[in-house]
Amino acid sequence: MTRPPSTLVTKLVLIAALALLGITALTSYSSIQRFFEAAQWVDHTRLVMLRLEELMSELEHAESRQRGYLISGNEQYLEPYRVTVQALPKRIRALLELTADNPERQNATGELASLVSSRLALTERGIELKRTGRFDAAAADPHLAQGRAIMDQIRALISAMKAEEEKLLENRTASFARDRISTTSIIVLGNLIALAFLLAAFTALVGEIRERKKAEAKTQRYANEVAQANAFLDSVFEYVPDMIFVKDAQDLRYVRFNQAGAALIGATPQQLIGKSDYDFFPVEQADFFTRKDRETLAGGMLVDIAEEPLSTKSQGMRILHTRKIPIPGADGTARYLLGMSEDITARKHAEGQIAELNAQLRVRAAQLEASNQELESFSYTVSHDLRAPLRAIAGYARMLQEDYHDKLDNEARRFLSVIGENTRRMGKLIDDLLAFARLGRQSMTHTDVDMSALVREVFADLTELTEQSWPELMVEALPAARGDRQLLRQVWANLLSNAVKYSSNTPCPRIEITGFSNSAEHVYCVKDNGVGFDMKHYDKLFGVFERLHDAQEFSGTGVGLAIVQRIVERHAGRVWAQAKLDEGAMFYFSLPTEQPAQ
Repeated sequence: MTRPPSTLVTKLVLIAALALLGITALTSYSSIQRFFEAAQWVDHTRLVMLRLEELMSELEHAESRQRGYLISGNEQYLEPYRVTVQALPKRIRALLELTADNPERQNATGELASLVSSRLALTERGIELKRTGRFDAAAADPHLAQGRAIMDQIRALISAMKAEEEKLLENRTASFARDRISTTSIIVLGNLIALAFLLAAFTALVGEIRERKKAEAKTQRYANEVAQANAFLDSVFEYVPDMIFVKDAQDLRYVRFNQAGAALIGATPQQLIGKSDYDFFPVEQADFFTRKDRETLAGGMLVDIAEEPLSTKSQGMRILHTRKIPIPGADGTARYLLGMSEDITARKHAEGQIAELNAQLRVRAAQLEASNQELESFSYTVSHDLRAPLRAIAGYARMLQEDYHDKLDNEARRFLSVIGENTRRMGKLIDDLLAFARLGRQSMTHTDVDMSALVREVFADLTELTEQSWPELMVEALPAARGDRQLLRQVWANLLSNAVKYSSNTPCPRIEITGFSNSAEHVYCVKDNGVGFDMKHYDKLFGVFERLHDAQEFSGTGVGLAIVQRIVERHAGRVWAQAKLDEGAMFYFSLPTEQPAQ
């Protein structure tokens, strides 16, 4: 282990860093002063150039106004001319002040002032001649030529001064840039070096503090480990409702036990500490517990005991689900064994009851299936055997009508007509009953079914039977389904027949077929604008022989919707309806997106 730097070395490094910071600060201050002076000289040069340009601009402005007056004689040109002339001496004085440190610039400025005075004097003479009428064409050209000559001298002098100032500006700007770079370099480099010294000192201090803390922590490590272990075990043991215990790995004696576990055994945690399983349990149970403990410690991993019997004083035999795991010490070897036991006696008892109930349900289901099959067989047999006497009644009634028609009065013929009509209704009822009974026996063949095409096919078959006026049919694009096509055809036939029948008295009957799909099922709807029904009778809607309308008003046997429900349920679907009296009805049925195997 590397020894930490001494306190003396740390102090020396810190003093060196502070000294370097001081030197850097003084050097930086000096560099910054030079930097500011260079910046001021650059600004001074730019100001001289600006004043020269302003002076030249005003001279040209004055000359323009003077020339305008000489040519036109208009007094309006003189007012701005006078304003400009009055400002010129001030401009000359400003230049003299700015160039006071430069004799050459002072001489040039004096020469410029002399030329300006000459130009202004010439201008005043021209104005006076013009005002007194002595400024004629003969005098104009020499006067103006002389003025232009002076102005050319002024321009040349100002250009030369500006050129000198530009050269001076370039030199000062370069010096300014060099001072800026040197100043920045000194500041950055000095601070970096000082920062490096400070970081070294800080690192040394941190190292000393860390080592000092380690040394102090060594003396308290054992006490802290004990306190942390006790706090952890206390918080876990006392708030978990299951049994939790800790055993010493050497002799398997309890060193900790929570209240819930002690209460299950019928003791207190204090009574269990320092004891082994042989002090509380029968030898067979204690042997089993000890064997599992040794197996856990030897394997060095979790051991899960799904069912473990435990004999208790107060609650008798209990069934526990126990997990045991070794807890290693600092050297990696197992020091303790941690056990967690959940009382699953109630769950095992409930599982036994559920198993018994399931067995009873399977027996009841088998009995119910046998009863249903017997009922279907009985219904099929009775319905089939009723056909013969019904045919005899219908046949004899027809023979009486045909053979004795002339001998019967009107009332007798009416009686025979009633008998014939009722035998036909009875025959239709027997046919529907047989069809309903056969649904339980009929095998199913699942294929992909185009429901839109099937609806139009069924409706076309219905309209071919009679020449009556049929409702308007509107069919949206319906989701395809998978099922027995013949049985699904019967569903559509029954629903469409009902819609046609119960909307027959409506002035403009209309049937709408819609459908949609979601992740679980396809849903189809048959909507009509017929008589509808009262929803308080909804519980009778899909029952066999149940009718919600009088047979004299609408014909039927009351089996059609029961057949629809039976077929849809065989496809693992569902059927429901919504309606209002005199506002039509909507019949829905759904089919799962994936049909179960038959």
